[in-house]
Amino acid sequence: MGVMVVATDGSPGADVAFEQALELASATGDSLAVLTVWQALQGDFGLPYPPGVALSELLRAEREHAEATLAGAEKRARVAGVTIQTRLLTGDPAEQICFFADDLEARLIAVGSRGHGAVMRLLVGSVSAAVIQRAGRPVLVCLAPPT
Repeated sequence: MGVMVVATDGSPGADVAFEQALELASATGDSLAVLTVWQALQGDFGLPYPPGVALSELLRAEREHAEATLAGAEKRARVAGVTIQTRLLTGDPAEQICFFADDLEARLIAVGSRGHGAVMRLLVGSVSAAVIQRAGRPVLVCLAPPT
């Protein structure tokens, strides 16, 4: 038995990745390690927060969202009878996801994707694409359901 890492931000694509990893872990007897990573807020001209917005309120809301996302994943895994651990990290998401998976010697990383096209990925980047490039292990990328 091993461990599968699931990265989630609470988005529809991440929810699909979690459900797929949960199903796989249930079938294989693996455990799940679910993490959420957030980056420092960046405002205009590289300022650490958007002008005119209370930084403490934004950070509190972001942390509450991350904690709720992890708590929801933990509850769903426990109902399914799958062992789970959760982690909340800060920094570059792709880097932290890969470091976490390496530390756990994960057999798989599951991530969601918003399904942006190639042009959008070039302009804004993609966490899932960066994980694929950096990870030294299989990566399961799940698309958000069509809207």
